[in-house]
Amino acid sequence: MYICPVTKRSRQINKRCKCGCNTIVRRANSTFVKGHRTAEYRFWSKVEKIEGGCWIWKGAVVNYRLGCDRGVIHYKRKNWLATHFMWIKLLKRKIPKGLFVLHWCDNPRCIRPEHLFLGTLSQNAQQMWLRERRQCKIPKSKYPEILEKLTQGETIQEIAEYYGVGKPWVRQIKARIFKEQS
Repeated sequence: MYICPVTKRSRQINKRCKCGCNTIVRRANSTFVKGHRTAEYRFWSKVEKIEGGCWIWKGAVVNYRLGCDRGVIHYKRKNWLATHFMWIKLLKRKIPKGLFVLHWCDNPRCIRPEHLFLGTLSQNAQQMWLRERRQCKIPKSKYPEILEKLTQGETIQEIAEYYGVGKPWVRQIKARIFKEQS
């Protein structure tokens, strides 16, 4: 309880949960909402460490740029990319303006600190070409097949599942095919 020095009335002080969720704690002498864990605890509970390899994010993901899933964690009323959360909150490093957290291993779900580094988008594009990590997962030789499936009435979802890619890939190829034909 808090007693106001002016009005001499007592009132409840609303404290925020220390786990990072920002929920108001209403119990006296409590720093966490019952059942909540720290953001760091929640983060590590969603990581699968593969010995000698990547540390794979097993929590929530968001489809980020044409079928590339990125790990996300909710912290202080914001969704953070798991790699950025690792870099800023756990490694206590800053991300300067214009730089991004990139991966040496080319695995977007990897959050291992040794596999992360800061770089620009142009550096990322250069690495994409050097490592033959092209934008499109379906070769151009398959475009006639896709066109045939589309004309037969198959949905974009069915085609995407058949080729093992996301729907945005198929939509992009469909647009590219029709653009070339016109």
